[in-house]
Amino acid sequence: MNKYPNKTKRIGFWKVYEQANIKDFRKVWDTALDLVSGSKIPFKFSNLGRKPNLSREEYVCMGIIHVYFNLDFRETENMVGLLTGKSLDHSNCVRGFGRLILSYINELVFKIHSEIS
Repeated sequence: MNKYPNKTKRIGFWKVYEQANIKDFRKVWDTALDLVSGSKIPFKFSNLGRKPNLSREEYVCMGIIHVYFNLDFRETENMVGLLTGKSLDHSNCVRGFGRLILSYINELVFKIHSEIS
């Protein structure tokens, strides 16, 4: 029985949803890498200390994955490890995400979502 009697169930909705690949991690990551250009990224790495594990483009894509799928930083750490094959600690995810401007990430998430769907 439906919770709302005036609404009907959409038959086959999940088939169409899954075929759209809107929630595909690899597709979002690859689209983000294609969309992000190195010259427009709003932060630079410091020359002091160790080299970062990810490039600037990969940090931006990590931020996009974090916002697009509404993950916490430990889940983001695991997804970046699966997508890139590089190890990354969740504290580095927090630090890298903290460098990004939220409006920049939201604009990219909107562009990626409109390009995928």
